[in-house]
Amino acid sequence: MPINRFNVSDKNRDLDNEYRDVDDEYRGIDDEYRGIDNESRDLDNEYRGSDNESRDLDNEYRGIDNESRDLDNEYRNIAYQCLDVDKQVDKNIRFELNADNRIYRYSYIWKC
Repeated sequence: MPINRFNVSDKNRDLDNEYRDVDDEYRGIDDEYRGIDNESRDLDNEYRGSDNESRDLDNEYRGIDNESRDLDNEYRNIAYQCLDVDKQVDKNIRFELNADNRIYRYSYIWKC
């Protein structure tokens, strides 16, 4: 049986078109994944930004904590000076001690 060249080239053309369709489909899937990757990248950057903001806030709070610790230490030193035996402590001052007999709460108004 003789080979009909037109039939062969038609079949080749059909196969080429089928491969082109598959390629287009893969291209579409690739584009979809690229879009998802871009979205994830955007989300990652957004979270990174949030993390940086949280870090800044943490540092700010750490600074405030350090300042309050300094103030607490300053007031504690004054309170201990007032508790010295040689000095008279005003009766309005209240000191609350914890289990270690350390002052953990006291008023900020006193006279020595």
